[in-house]
Amino acid sequence: MSDHPVYVLQRWDDVTESWQDHGRFTTSRGRENADYAVDLERVYSTGPIRLLKDGIPVLADDPATHGLQNA
Repeated sequence: MSDHPVYVLQRWDDVTESWQDHGRFTTSRGRENADYAVDLERVYSTGPIRLLKDGIPVLADDPATHGLQNA
């Protein structure tokens, strides 16, 4: 078992209407790497994302309203 928290980046899949894992960060730099991945997802506007820390959401877009503020 790791001494570091596990961060999982997920992306919303419109086809399956579910969250899909898109990255797993488990090292001592897990948080930094996860933050960088979140920043990239935002830059490329990949759609709704969420970030879990040990299974608990620390960031979560709402798929139902994501992007509406830019319309």
